[in-house]
Amino acid sequence: MKKALVIGSINLDITGNIDHYPKLGETILASNTSITPGGKGANQALSLQKMGVAVTMVGRTGQDQLAEPALAELSRHHVDLTEVRQSSKKPTGLAMIWVDKNGNNSIVVSSGANAELTVEDIRELEGLIASSAAVVLQLEIPVETVFAAAKMAKKHHVPVILNAAPAASLSTEMFATIDVLVCNETEASLLTGEEIHTIEDAKVAAGVLLKKIGLGKVIITLGESGTIYTETGGEINHQPAFKIEPVDSVAAGDAFVGGLVACLIQKKTLKEAVMWGSACGAITATRQGAQTALPEKKEVEAFIRSRQ
Repeated sequence: MKKALVIGSINLDITGNIDHYPKLGETILASNTSITPGGKGANQALSLQKMGVAVTMVGRTGQDQLAEPALAELSRHHVDLTEVRQSSKKPTGLAMIWVDKNGNNSIVVSSGANAELTVEDIRELEGLIASSAAVVLQLEIPVETVFAAAKMAKKHHVPVILNAAPAASLSTEMFATIDVLVCNETEASLLTGEEIHTIEDAKVAAGVLLKKIGLGKVIITLGESGTIYTETGGEINHQPAFKIEPVDSVAAGDAFVGGLVACLIQKKTLKEAVMWGSACGAITATRQGAQTALPEKKEVEAFIRSRQ
């Protein structure tokens, strides 16, 4: 089977648990502070690999002491890191994550070397892109780099999956390169101009986004309200969320993408893929951390069986 190609961010996450978010000028104490590998690109690459899809990761780290721990989990799970290069100009990306007692999180990211992944780098990867099963992208690297990768994949008829996170505006040309668009309600609202407060609002936004990308699939994740999904020629559907007790949702969205894309590569239906992605996200949200929280394939299979 061809490898999936994930082009995106590689970070080291500093996570602290807090009782409440501080007010302006307030100092509070965090508990259970941890330092673990993260970054949306790296998280999604690892999630895909754990779902049984061989993955090549494309990204940048710094030439610093953070690079090795940032890549530790990817290396341990045999993700191909041949195309992960070191920047001599900027440090490894760093994310500062605060998780409250309800499992909700706020994140501040210092892009560092992730910003050094350029359009020229993508041009050098044409052969690799052309031979991939799918190209998975996010928006924690420069948007122009994401666009270049998506255009090149489109040129070679390789499916493009974009997780439009963090929230950013996209050009009409960019939308036209996307085969599968995944976003949460905040990102969908920015991309459509539609306010999203209910499941019905999300369905409207999904319809708008499907028109923007043309032929393809749109998935909007809504946290505890589930997931809205649709595709060309199909209805707009709702997948309820699995009932869980959340601990840390920081990598739940990335786990969702990994499970979803694995199923789509394996030619499963969008309904099956969304259910699988939802299960991956649900399991991840019950655990502390990012990459260390991502489930194995057999765990997802057991979770789904237990809920049917």
